[in-house]
Amino acid sequence: ELAQDPRSRLSMLETIGSSYFNLGEFDRAQRTLARLVDATRSDPRATPVQLAGRLMQLAQVDWQLDVFDDAGRHVAEALALADSPPIDVALAAQLLTLRVQVLSASGQALPALQAARAAVARQRELRALPLARGEGLVQLGLAASAAGAHEEAIQALDAAYELVRGEVGQLSAESAQLLAERGRILPPDLDDRRWKD
Repeated sequence: ELAQDPRSRLSMLETIGSSYFNLGEFDRAQRTLARLVDATRSDPRATPVQLAGRLMQLAQVDWQLDVFDDAGRHVAEALALADSPPIDVALAAQLLTLRVQVLSASGQALPALQAARAAVARQRELRALPLARGEGLVQLGLAASAAGAHEEAIQALDAAYELVRGEVGQLSAESAQLLAERGRILPPDLDDRRWKD
């Protein structure tokens, strides 16, 4: 039985939903997180950022279950909340990237590319942390590659690499992963000599 105190109940729902997600029990996670979102909407003490974060969790589950329309709707609502004053920069940056991932996963290559371009521009405006901006650039690279814009993919991944590399001052696990992504998505004739350490 969930706690009767509304705050405790919300906290328990969030913990249970996250635990189901981490265990790969996505159907159970979706049901639990949907209850959490509904309960957060009806809680007069809940902040817009709290609701946005919980909508993002639900969108991530929807994405795992290939329920892309719901995922897109939840991301859009969460982004509207997180990217409104007072802006939660970290959450907005994550949501911008998630929107691209949902569009890409649903096979919408051109909308994903447009969203990725907008996400990178907005993350720059928000002055998101370099690693968050790097993730946005990675998604732009992946979306550009999927849309056949290979030169744009190279530029985005090169920019992501430089951001990540500059952040840690050396070749890191993140930048090594970018090297692998770059090699995976680009046609062999475009795999050039730009990334040499």
